[in-house]
Amino acid sequence: MQVQATHSSYPHDPGRLYDCPACMARCHCKAGETECVYGGRHNGQAPPDDAAKAMLDCRKAQAEGREISDACARVIASLYADSEAGYALATSGAIIASPDSVWVSLFGGLDHNGFTFYAGMGDEQLLADMLGTYLVRAGKRGPVAGWSRLWLAGE
Repeated sequence: MQVQATHSSYPHDPGRLYDCPACMARCHCKAGETECVYGGRHNGQAPPDDAAKAMLDCRKAQAEGREISDACARVIASLYADSEAGYALATSGAIIASPDSVWVSLFGGLDHNGFTFYAGMGDEQLLADMLGTYLVRAGKRGPVAGWSRLWLAGE
């Protein structure tokens, strides 16, 4: 007999909470949607998007007490790159400025309301946090051989 995952007691719509075992155990999308947090094929069709893949990889790394992979770092940087330092990391793995500066270039700007971008990221703050630790551990560096071939695999 298979044990069913139960939803977290925190109020949420099924399929929308990353910390909820039941949300992450199966697809909760309506037909044609690919918006729930499940890491497999949604509705048996569409694979998860890159942000969902990165979130799942970060959760797994966090649960295992390890850093994210180079592939996950590349995906996260690609999702948020909006400056020379962010593009350098996304495209070549190079960390051309201090790790703090690279992180700020990706996540530290202000939104249209004057709040930091990071503050409005919601669940995706985990992506910023995990990439921040990755950057600090990697330190300033040049291009990484084979970086352009890295990406998170889909199902």
